[in-house]
Amino acid sequence: MFHQSLPGMTLEFRYFRGPDQVATTFVDAGSRSAASRCCYYDPGLELGLGTFTLLYEIEWCRQTGRDYLYLGEVPAGCQRMVYKTSFRPSETLLPGVGWLWQSFS
Repeated sequence: MFHQSLPGMTLEFRYFRGPDQVATTFVDAGSRSAASRCCYYDPGLELGLGTFTLLYEIEWCRQTGRDYLYLGEVPAGCQRMVYKTSFRPSETLLPGVGWLWQSFS
């Protein structure tokens, strides 16, 4: 389920398990791409909700004709966000080299 939450193209996706809301994501949508801006979910549930929400957003991009989804940052040492690194193909922006994108491996 998604709702437009702010003026423009910021969308709010809500995820439910039965009657309980277990996660929410905010996605900025452009004409050819989208950016997964923020995700929060119940950390007590061991369901892989971060991965699930990204899979849903990827499918949403396919269904709406968007070519790219920016998964957001993966701060060094942040184990809660390391799940993002399993998605391929993926690129990372190299700092200090003039905005150079490199394939992520």
